[in-house]
Amino acid sequence: MYVQTGTYYVTEDQQHNCERVATSSTMAASIDIQASDALFAGARDAEKRAQTLSYIATSLGNFSVQYNFQSISVAMLIMASSVCTTDDADCRDDIQDFWIAGTATAVIFAGAITGQLTMGYIGDVLGRNAAYVLTLSLCAFGAVASAAFSYGSSEEIYGIIIACRFILGAGAGGVFPLSSAKAAEDQGSEPVNTNAKATGGINVVAASKAMFYQSPGALAPWFLGFCMTYADIPVNDKWRLVLGCGAVPAVLVVLCTLWEIRVRDTVPAAKAVVTTEPSVEERQRLARKGRLLRDPKYQWRMIITGGGWFIYDVAFYGVSLFGGVIVNSIKTTDDDNVSSDAAVRYATSHQLIANLMGVPAAITTIYAIKYFGTKRVQCGGFLFQAFMFFLMASTFYSLKRTNDEALFAIYCFLIFSLTSGSSMTTFCLPAQYYPYEIRTTYAGMSAAMGKLGAAVGAFMVRSALHCAALHPSSFTPMVDPLITFLRSLLTVM
Repeated sequence: MYVQTGTYYVTEDQQHNCERVATSSTMAASIDIQASDALFAGARDAEKRAQTLSYIATSLGNFSVQYNFQSISVAMLIMASSVCTTDDADCRDDIQDFWIAGTATAVIFAGAITGQLTMGYIGDVLGRNAAYVLTLSLCAFGAVASAAFSYGSSEEIYGIIIACRFILGAGAGGVFPLSSAKAAEDQGSEPVNTNAKATGGINVVAASKAMFYQSPGALAPWFLGFCMTYADIPVNDKWRLVLGCGAVPAVLVVLCTLWEIRVRDTVPAAKAVVTTEPSVEERQRLARKGRLLRDPKYQWRMIITGGGWFIYDVAFYGVSLFGGVIVNSIKTTDDDNVSSDAAVRYATSHQLIANLMGVPAAITTIYAIKYFGTKRVQCGGFLFQAFMFFLMASTFYSLKRTNDEALFAIYCFLIFSLTSGSSMTTFCLPAQYYPYEIRTTYAGMSAAMGKLGAAVGAFMVRSALHCAALHPSSFTPMVDPLITFLRSLLTVM
């Protein structure tokens, strides 16, 4: 029996076969769509987990950096009188041998320069995550070694600490280029009203959010030092604990990053969709990396990003590394031993109050970058810092004699200015300015120039003050306004 289908006649069996084929095709297509939906759902879930782990890793990495940069100042304050390289009276005033005064703080920045140059390049060659694990592993080892291996005479203890801090600096230095690039790339496109050309197609706000955790990181060693004044443990255990605790956030970063790598590798689709490693097209562009590194356009940008960072770090670390001494000079206590519990408690508590200004400063800067962009925020930040430096320089001696509380308030707002604006933009601009193939290389070079400024500032300022028998607080306010002015000129360029 025949049935009509359009203009043709077919048997009933042929019609049933066609219907079965059509039904099978529809079911197969439905199954493929469901499988595809499940695959992409798994990829999206893996992406969210990976982004969360990346955020934790970059945030803790920045926390670790500032903890380890600041912890040496707290440790040396605690150990000043017990690990003495001069006579008893000098050590009670925190005066050690000349080579210790500048080297102990400068050498970590020398290591940071090494780490920033090497780890930035490794991040472009091997990938961000592999380099990030390596650099935080060095950081953890250096922190543990400086606490566990520093035994012997006073000179030997300081020598071992300095050598270990170089290794720690190399690890901490690599965090700057890698965390800024990793945070900006892993968290998706820029979520603000700026175009891709202006931001380089990456999330500058995410990089600034990761950098925010440097503020709590700078607070942590001073808080721990404050707690140590109430602990009934030997002095040698106190400063070793302050130094050794720097390994804790570094180890957590390594574990988070390894977990993130595993998440990205577990779901093939997620790896293909959300990985921050170069695509096939981008890998072809890596062959042009040498030409990009020699491109005059990026070399000129290097003068801006690296030069601004260099001068900023001279000013910032010129204040922050000598915070305890500056606080003590604003208002002297009756205790003539800087390492006594009372003196350490006073210095750490007041430095905690001052450093707390970094939290609202960082939050304000994040929102400012979101709505005004990095360049405008950097220019405004430089001008604000210049004003605060001039204010402190012009009022320091008169307020010290008449109203030391007002002088301390000015110091707190000076810290606010140093931890806002250009503090974040110098960190974010290299991730925005350079293409993927050379991003962490140039970010590392920019950060290395910054830490060169920190090393030069820490060594030369401290050494000059030691020779001239001046207090850091009387020197820093006079020099830093000029530094800030020069930095403003670099930004305009």
